[in-house]
Amino acid sequence: MAKKKQEHNPDFTILNEIRKIDNCIQSLGFRPKLFEMAQEPIDLVRAYLDVNQEEAVLFSAIFVLTVNEAPPEISDIAKSMRYDVMSFLPHMYLFDNLIKKGYIERRKIRRRSNDDALRNKVYTVDQELMECIIHQKPRPVTSHDENTGSLEVLQEIFMLISQCSEHDISQFELIQECSIQLNDNRKLPIIQEIVSMDLNIQQRIIFCYILWTAIIGRNADLDNPCEVVSKNTAERLRLIKDFSSGEDPLTKGDWIITKEGRFNHELEASLTDRSMELLSLEKIVVKTEKSKRIKTKKPDDISKKELFFNPDEENHWWRIHSLLQENNFKPIQERLYQKGMSSGFTILFHGDPGTGKTESVLQLARESGREIVQIDASMTKSMWFGESEKFMKRIFTNYEELRQNSPITPILFFNEADAILNKRKTDMSSNVAQTENALQNILLEGLENFKGIFIATTNLIQNLDDAFDRRFIYKMKFSIPDLETSVKIWRKAFPYLSKEDCVRLASTFQFSGGQIDNIARKCEIEYLLSGEMVNLEMMEEFCEKEILIQAKRTNRIGF
Repeated sequence: MAKKKQEHNPDFTILNEIRKIDNCIQSLGFRPKLFEMAQEPIDLVRAYLDVNQEEAVLFSAIFVLTVNEAPPEISDIAKSMRYDVMSFLPHMYLFDNLIKKGYIERRKIRRRSNDDALRNKVYTVDQELMECIIHQKPRPVTSHDENTGSLEVLQEIFMLISQCSEHDISQFELIQECSIQLNDNRKLPIIQEIVSMDLNIQQRIIFCYILWTAIIGRNADLDNPCEVVSKNTAERLRLIKDFSSGEDPLTKGDWIITKEGRFNHELEASLTDRSMELLSLEKIVVKTEKSKRIKTKKPDDISKKELFFNPDEENHWWRIHSLLQENNFKPIQERLYQKGMSSGFTILFHGDPGTGKTESVLQLARESGREIVQIDASMTKSMWFGESEKFMKRIFTNYEELRQNSPITPILFFNEADAILNKRKTDMSSNVAQTENALQNILLEGLENFKGIFIATTNLIQNLDDAFDRRFIYKMKFSIPDLETSVKIWRKAFPYLSKEDCVRLASTFQFSGGQIDNIARKCEIEYLLSGEMVNLEMMEEFCEKEILIQAKRTNRIGF
């Protein structure tokens, strides 16, 4: 009975054991005699926290100082242990396990501006643990008690970066703590892969930051981690420059892709398929936000239209058409990748207006089941200086995100790209010339390592810059339809006309497919207005007016 009462005696609470340890510290200091005289309370605190005897004593000292006064500095702790700071420094390693377990926290003193690793820090007991001790509850479960995976390590590194950003820890402490986290957990599949990469510790920290931000559902702002891991402004600028130009090892290794963020000085990073596969080693899934995907035209939204080509163009057309069918496209890409060749496809359709270039791209997308991202050249011209370049970069980064998140490779379509593909300016005296050349350089860089399908159309092939000429694998010319092809187009547009009438129209008017479409629309409008079908004479009258609107061309460029 006496034993039962003793177990509920307040003298046997952890709080009182901590007080007993502190009383012994005050009289004996942090000396061997302390561990002899206070062995029983030390063992009880040690068992409660699952730490060694020295750590139990240090925790007790910090607990009492925090409760009685305020979170102590290292000098306060040393003084309570009856040491000067220099003599206490060899015991600093004891703090590490208590911090790692989450029992104590290290914070910066806000009133001080220096970044000294010792003199501007205070130590405080974790609030949840303090509440448990005060209210005689079991020790709270911490991450140390659970099975730690790479997810917890990435989160811890992210939190360390945040602490460094808030000046709660120094850069030295950040590098040191992150190195410990990576080294202690190198047996975990994801961490093992990160440690094995040819990266320095700063780059590993940045990659962990990018991985964690992707896991929680957003792109990583690179300015923040680059700033906290850099020794000075020059080093930070070099890091940002490497990420912007794709010269960093993470981009080169196909682990991340970067793009400009919402503000002028913000650079964002997102994960590639390779990084997604890395996270899948521990069944970590990153959900992409569909709302942030760029607008596309779905293949099912494209109306079917029959295309007509001259005999010499038809073979070229069907070669491109066959290439983009998924059962051919994917094996070809894999073959090129294995050979160390670029796996992207760049195609140029050129010819006079109305010859069917744009419609052909749309039909390619529809028949191959691909989404299409259509960019008109005018969209890249901005009234604000510098905005055009940013827009051009975003086109490629947004397309790459779409490509990686699509089951079938989409098409990036630059329509009427004459102004962008033309010869680069040599006179750089005007801002317009500088902007145009900058846009072309960005486009050339985007095509250099392009992994998708890029199709451009132009009316002015003679002005094509030599650098772009080399970038296109396939170049197809669209010509004015010859007589036989033109008759087919007339008969398709006007099925109620006889073949002889179609031959007459095709022989008299050397029209492109677009011009014939214009005549067909006029005839439909006339029928709706009058209720009568347009006869051949009125149709020829429409054709004469079409010639007046669009001067008759002597050269033929097809449909």
